[in-house]
Amino acid sequence: MSLKYKFLGIGAISSLLAIILAIMSIVGELQFTKLIAESETASLGLRNHMYGDMLHDGLRSDVYRALYAAENAPKERATVFAEVKEHAELFRNSVASNKKLPLSERVKKVLFELDQPLGRVDKLDSQII
Repeated sequence: MSLKYKFLGIGAISSLLAIILAIMSIVGELQFTKLIAESETASLGLRNHMYGDMLHDGLRSDVYRALYAAENAPKERATVFAEVKEHAELFRNSVASNKKLPLSERVKKVLFELDQPLGRVDKLDSQII
């Protein structure tokens, strides 16, 4: 085999390896981009969840305060119920933000199960006399 054919063979193998490396780089980049997007979605979902969790804790104390105001502080009643509705709306917005994210079906099911209890918060001031 002549030196010319050896160099052509080495060139062909080098070109083939370069093409394989380029394909592997493109596939790796696509996978990395997908993982970054999934990580961003999970981070947004977690942030919304943490914010919603804090609002839930605050909402619970607002409801207790509303119950107290209904019995013992009628002058504060309107203010307290306005705060309950405001915090419930913020919580509802946090849940709605997560409903828009491409999260798992299991998580979305739980998010939609929150609609009914949140609807009861809106009726709170008419239930407490």
